[in-house]
Amino acid sequence: MRGKCKVSLGPAGLGGENLWPVITGKGSLTARKPMVWVYPEYGGQAAVRIGGFKVLRRDLKTKKPGSWQVYDISKDSAEANNLAGQRQDLIDQAVAILQAQTSDNRFFPLAVPATR
Repeated sequence: MRGKCKVSLGPAGLGGENLWPVITGKGSLTARKPMVWVYPEYGGQAAVRIGGFKVLRRDLKTKKPGSWQVYDISKDSAEANNLAGQRQDLIDQAVAILQAQTSDNRFFPLAVPATR
């Protein structure tokens, strides 16, 4: 098979969407789905993008996890104005998405954070 390379992009059995066509300008996303980030590094972080909003929580692997943060990144790309006090609905939605889209696994050992 000269000139051909098969690349595995992740563990078998995980769902997801290939963003490569969008990144390379050869395609577009057909529907806007929530995007989920879960990082056990840097003290543990989880984030969900819901439309123009980013909902995140840091320090999940520490004794005192950080508070939820909500930013309207369509208007506040610097994430300077935390809307968590006004948007508990987005926090609840993010937790539900995280619970549905993640599972315990050896690659990303991080529990789904609670709503508060």
